[in-house]
Amino acid sequence: VDLTRAADGLPLLWQHDSRTPIGLVSNLEIADGKLRGEFTFAPNAKAQEVRADVEAGMLRNVSIGYRVHDWIEKDGGRLVEAVRWELL
Repeated sequence: VDLTRAADGLPLLWQHDSRTPIGLVSNLEIADGKLRGEFTFAPNAKAQEVRADVEAGMLRNVSIGYRVHDWIEKDGGRLVEAVRWELL
């Protein structure tokens, strides 16, 4: 994964909606085969509502936006593996 775009942090969006930034994701790195980063929630009402749900354990998963640059096909094209991609 190319983390170049993430050097200054990436927007934390609510439901992939770029009109609804709720914070920033920073310090992104690959550690133990996992993508890790730190969330900083914005002071707006929606961000604080989401933060409360995260702290209460109600929201535990995130989804990322990405762009695939190179991939390889496996199993006769039934499986595609991204080998070079970047976070959006």
